[in-house]
Amino acid sequence: MTSTVKALLALCVMVAGLAVVTAAQADKGKGAVGVPRGLFAAVHADVTIINAKGESKTVTWDRGQVTALSHTSISLQRKDGKTVTLTIDGNTKTRGSVAQGKGALVVSSAGVATHVVGGPARAGVVRLARARLAHGGPFGIHRGAVHVGWSLILADGSAVSFALDRGQVTAASSTSVTITRADNQSVTLAIDGHTRVRARHGNAIQVGDKAEALSQGTLALVVVSGPGKKNS
Repeated sequence: MTSTVKALLALCVMVAGLAVVTAAQADKGKGAVGVPRGLFAAVHADVTIINAKGESKTVTWDRGQVTALSHTSISLQRKDGKTVTLTIDGNTKTRGSVAQGKGALVVSSAGVATHVVGGPARAGVVRLARARLAHGGPFGIHRGAVHVGWSLILADGSAVSFALDRGQVTAASSTSVTITRADNQSVTLAIDGHTRVRARHGNAIQVGDKAEALSQGTLALVVVSGPGKKNS
């Protein structure tokens, strides 16, 4: 596992699953599968969320220095050299001190800012997570999501992607796990010596477990599982 991947796994903020924890708790290593720490390093993120009905939506993050600010728009200069301008309207929520020449994090949908968070990037992310402001859950991700995909752009312009899947374990072995989500989609992921497994059966994932998996490509990076609901 590369140092970049290790860094991206360091923050565990629960977004959809076994328990919901604050970013402050997650930063101390508590909680379950969560948002990759790469959101702290990323200057841009497209986040795709799928719910149990199979409905999807995309939330976008941009982080950088404010180069222009008005009542109707905000422009950011990102560290990858890109400049983005987003619309501000009456529904845009602002937190922290947002000012030209200062850093800011903007969460948007279809080019319209839903949240603007001023101040240091890390502090802004934590404040936004604690507030659970957007779309009924932290980071604009509803707690009922069965799939979350992050497509990140880092400051050097490189790209990295991660996914979170939540559902019931329908197949499990020492080398792979299959999770069937509530939208009837199944995801099979490889497990290797670098995969972090947190299970309630002595670290053994079992068929029937309720589970969440954070993955990169087809490799599970973190799997959290526990007993599912018993049939009556």
